[in-house]
Amino acid sequence: MITSSCTLKVPDPQSLLYTLPMPSASRTLALPALSKQRVLIFSILWLLSVAPFFLLHVQWITGPFVNVILILATVILGPAEAMVIGMFPSPIALSSGLLPLPLAPMVPFIMISNAVYVGVFHVLRKIPRKPKSPRNPTMNGSLVSLVSLDSSAVIIASALKFAFLVLTAHFMAANLTPTLTPTLITMMGVPQLITALIGGFIALGILMPLRKGQAQ
Repeated sequence: MITSSCTLKVPDPQSLLYTLPMPSASRTLALPALSKQRVLIFSILWLLSVAPFFLLHVQWITGPFVNVILILATVILGPAEAMVIGMFPSPIALSSGLLPLPLAPMVPFIMISNAVYVGVFHVLRKIPRKPKSPRNPTMNGSLVSLVSLDSSAVIIASALKFAFLVLTAHFMAANLTPTLTPTLITMMGVPQLITALIGGFIALGILMPLRKGQAQ
């Protein structure tokens, strides 16, 4: 008589943790994949990303605020969650009046630009940084090195978001009335670059205490 047996392997609970793919431990913010804490943080960041549009109709305030939330969400939760959050501000801006109703066709492109901002920042900050000195290889994981890498990622992500919106705005301008063209070009122009940079660097400043705490 032939008997067979099989062994059921129970996964290690540690393997279920959602860990952001960062170069070193000081850049890792791990949260359980499905947890109340994770859902709560996502909900808070989502609410903060749309709340300013109900209170203020000033692009120079709402713009940096949204970009702060996008960077924080990328680092704390991950790029996928940050991209989901980035889908909501532009429809809310349209419904609140900050974005003129005739410019509604720009909404999908603004969503894409937020995804570009998040995606580029996430990819660039994963690039391993070479030590500045062969005698000090630990420089690769130092706080100064990480902040420098994140700062570069913010600058490049902001520039690409700006370039995408400018090109899209000029393409869309051909289908708009002449009176709306200046508004579109202005809103999707230099202010987008400046607000992306401001928001990104404010977010890095907020994240600094977290990195210091993990580095200790």
